[in-house]
Amino acid sequence: ESYVFSFKNMLEVIAYSELDSKSCQWLHVFQSKVLELQIKMEKKVFSSNVEELDNLEEDLIMDINQTFESRQRELLEKGEKFFESCDHADIAIKWKEDTLISFKHISRKHQDQTHEYRRTLFQNR
Repeated sequence: ESYVFSFKNMLEVIAYSELDSKSCQWLHVFQSKVLELQIKMEKKVFSSNVEELDNLEEDLIMDINQTFESRQRELLEKGEKFFESCDHADIAIKWKEDTLISFKHISRKHQDQTHEYRRTLFQNR
């Protein structure tokens, strides 16, 4: 009986480790894209004329929102595919909802931080 219990725990550890590893990879790519967006935004702001700043800010707001929408969708799709194709999907499924909610929160947090960064760039300009 303890052998069966131990084996089940081992499978849970394997499934969670696989999920954690994949999540870290996806979030690293996501955060890299966020940094690329912020650098691009900074270059645009500081290379623009004062007259262009009003239109530029509107463009950047749309760009940020569209970028985060597509990146969040990509992150959620990767998560969904993981849970469909995982070797231990029957075990990993119990972490699905928490994982996908976590991705949404992380995406939203980065989006808010990027908007704050945009405001700071325009204030300093």
